[in-house]
Amino acid sequence: MSFPGPAVIRTEGLPVPAAPPMGTTPSLSSPDIHGPFTQYDVPANEPTKPMDNPLLLIVDDSKMSRMMIARLVGDLRPDWRLAEAADAAEALAMIEHEPPTLVSMDVNMPGMSGLEAAGRIRLRNPDIRVVLCTANIQDAVRQAAEKAGVHFVAKPITPESVSRMVAFFEE
Repeated sequence: MSFPGPAVIRTEGLPVPAAPPMGTTPSLSSPDIHGPFTQYDVPANEPTKPMDNPLLLIVDDSKMSRMMIARLVGDLRPDWRLAEAADAAEALAMIEHEPPTLVSMDVNMPGMSGLEAAGRIRLRNPDIRVVLCTANIQDAVRQAAEKAGVHFVAKPITPESVSRMVAFFEE
């Protein structure tokens, strides 16, 4: 599967790995976060792919949030290719087929949390830059994001928050 640009792409029904990747550590849970997440030892966010015409995967269970991020990023960077996933499992399946350059990920989603997915992404694809774009601004979430090697941008989704996300992606 390839991602043409500039379009928003949505796929469903792709296979998802059943087991966590090798090298995971015991899961850690917090009563403030929906379900357990696994911490991973991952390298710092340092992209190795060129930033000309990058692919951004937008992962959020809210269709409205995905649409807003896609529109605002499209306004700022019309040459970026955009893809969408409605949950973490769908995102991981899409990444198996064509790893994006960048990922915007919500934390609280049905099934696997965005923190868990971000850790898996960074472990298997350390060159992918990941931003958690979420309303869940608790210290535990920020610390978990830092340990997973991902950046944090607080919702609500506004032109300013998306500009911060784009600036991080381009650092």
